[in-house]
Amino acid sequence: MARWRRGPHGRASEVGAVLPRYRPSRAASTIAALFAVGLVAGFTVAETADHSAVPHASVIRGATAPHPAHNLVASPPPTTSTTSDPVAPVVPPPSVTSRVVAPAAPAPCTPGDLSITTVTATSSYQPGVAIDITTELEAIGSPCQLTPVESGAYSCGASVIVNGPSGSQVWPMADQGEQCAQPAAGVLQPGYGQNVTVAWNEQYFDPSAGTVAQVPPGQYQAFGTWTWSAGSGQTPYTVTAASSAFDIE
Repeated sequence: MARWRRGPHGRASEVGAVLPRYRPSRAASTIAALFAVGLVAGFTVAETADHSAVPHASVIRGATAPHPAHNLVASPPPTTSTTSDPVAPVVPPPSVTSRVVAPAAPAPCTPGDLSITTVTATSSYQPGVAIDITTELEAIGSPCQLTPVESGAYSCGASVIVNGPSGSQVWPMADQGEQCAQPAAGVLQPGYGQNVTVAWNEQYFDPSAGTVAQVPPGQYQAFGTWTWSAGSGQTPYTVTAASSAFDIE
């Protein structure tokens, strides 16, 4: 290949030599580059606009676009006419007045409603020893009303006396009043009752000496007497119960 040489006057030194390649100027290269950048940028903007117009997530195939909001007209819900049978007025039930009826008071106790006993602590006593005597009244039938009545020589609803070997009363003495333990009034339920206990010191009034002395040895017996109401206008009931005989040695 022949080389390109310039002579003193810029002419070719050789005939038939290959002409040098065209070298564009710097300004032409710059314009061409800017034009290419412009084409690329325009293509990118167009593609971006095309893809951003409808996002992929919002595209629904076969869907119908909704009507504009100003074209939607809200319709009121349909009214349903309901026909019902007439309701009968509520009539309150007639008022009921409850009344608590107090149970009737039990009838007065009769001798058949009660068990009356009189006992001593033991059957034999040494001289000078106090003797405890108990008389008891207990309900054995239906509940009944006991209303003690003061009566007898000692004006008491329950009283106790002691008779000696001759059968005469030795206690209380003629001039000695018995201490009265008046029973309480109330309704007696079956199995319940009242009792009175007295203590005798084995003293009596000796009419021959005219003084108070120790009773002689022998067999003695106690008696308990109860008196209670039989009802309005009725004669009171009086029941006496004797103890077993006991000895004073």
